[in-house]
Amino acid sequence: MTYSNAQAKGAVDNFQTSYTLQLVSPGSIIDTPVNYGAPPLRCDNQVGSTAGCVVSVYTPTFNVDSFEFPAAAAGVRWAQDNLPTHPGKQGAGTPLKRLADTAKQRANRTLICETGWTPLTSVPTDSCDEFPFAATTQGGSMSGPDCAEIVPPDVGPVTVLKPAAGATTCARAHVPLRQNTDVGGDLGQFVQGQRVLDADTYWVTTL
Repeated sequence: MTYSNAQAKGAVDNFQTSYTLQLVSPGSIIDTPVNYGAPPLRCDNQVGSTAGCVVSVYTPTFNVDSFEFPAAAAGVRWAQDNLPTHPGKQGAGTPLKRLADTAKQRANRTLICETGWTPLTSVPTDSCDEFPFAATTQGGSMSGPDCAEIVPPDVGPVTVLKPAAGATTCARAHVPLRQNTDVGGDLGQFVQGQRVLDADTYWVTTL
């Protein structure tokens, strides 16, 4: 069976298919049909350059590759383990929720990373890597100086410059710029590939 669901740019459509299986055997009086349905589906033309469809009840997982981006992954891992809210950590916290508005993303990033931030000479091309990500509704939850601050190296233990207090909901990490920007690029590709719309949720791992 093949289905088509044409979508204009910016459109989204939710639907669910159902099926009836009727078997008729010789000599039988009544063959009760079997009814069953597929998972809810959603087609959209809101992310990326083409339309696509997903099973809308599935929550995808974004992985920060610890081999390719060791410092960035260590920073995310520390935040998920040590922030009281355990953001994006399946089994401990709640999933992150995508924020598609780029102006609000910039505001979140500015709030976290442009107040009281001093680059470290010990970290090559040091940059502020915030978690939860600026492109989530959990991003920008506190002013940068109120966040936990850490130095996650490529190898070895994380140095904690400011620990997470009981009410802390964010962390900012001293991470080499390339790792920071490349993880952001991977997140953008993930959003398109998994068709994560505005306010959709996803988990984060650091494998």
